[in-house]
Amino acid sequence: IDQGLQSISHEVTLSADGSNHADIGRFLQAKLHEHRSLKAVIEPYLESVIERSCGLFIWTSTVIALLEQSDDPEEDLADIMGGTDQPAKNVLSTLYMAIFKQKFPEKIRKSTASVISTIVLAKEPLSLGAIAKLTGVKDSTVCTVVEKMASVLSFSEDWNTPILVRHQSFADFVMSKSENKLFELDSAMLLKCMYCMLNPDGLQFNIASIQSSYKENDAQIGEYKVPEALAYSCKFWGVHLEDELGDSMFD
Repeated sequence: IDQGLQSISHEVTLSADGSNHADIGRFLQAKLHEHRSLKAVIEPYLESVIERSCGLFIWTSTVIALLEQSDDPEEDLADIMGGTDQPAKNVLSTLYMAIFKQKFPEKIRKSTASVISTIVLAKEPLSLGAIAKLTGVKDSTVCTVVEKMASVLSFSEDWNTPILVRHQSFADFVMSKSENKLFELDSAMLLKCMYCMLNPDGLQFNIASIQSSYKENDAQIGEYKVPEALAYSCKFWGVHLEDELGDSMFD
């Protein structure tokens, strides 16, 4: 493929230095047309918002999503726009810090940290129910945390729909010790998987209650389905073990 395309390939430089301010402006105007309630809030500061974005569409769209769910969008926008201008590499981290401080003004509890950590560390997207099962956090608490972080997480009211991180930069921020100074990453994914598999309602003999070993399993399982958290744990505990041990696993 590389050889076939070599004659027509060319380099495209993607810049985050703010040179695409006009595109950010058009994007913002389109968003304000969709969300008219924010028009009066953002338009007076439109040029400042464009400048602060450093040409990053993910910053701009995250700000819009945050203000959409805000009880006081004017105050939240003022908080985001406060402070000095920053380079593009720092502007997203500052925004994510602001989101956490706005949504959890007192202190980020261990349960909140566990939910956020599990979402960003999971090897495949997990539903609200699976996250509650793996973390041991109450269902209502998981829902509250995810709803508060709607500007950076994509989710549905359906309990079984996987939760997605809107942009990899948020996951990178949460996992970075130098940038995320708000809470300690709960990286005990292996422990969560092992507990899920070994607790009383985890792995067990003949879990699907198959009546006979002389018939094909698929013909006897019927409506039974392995719970999502248990299926995830069985599939990925080895991967999380490798993450924890790193290169020492093969020494």
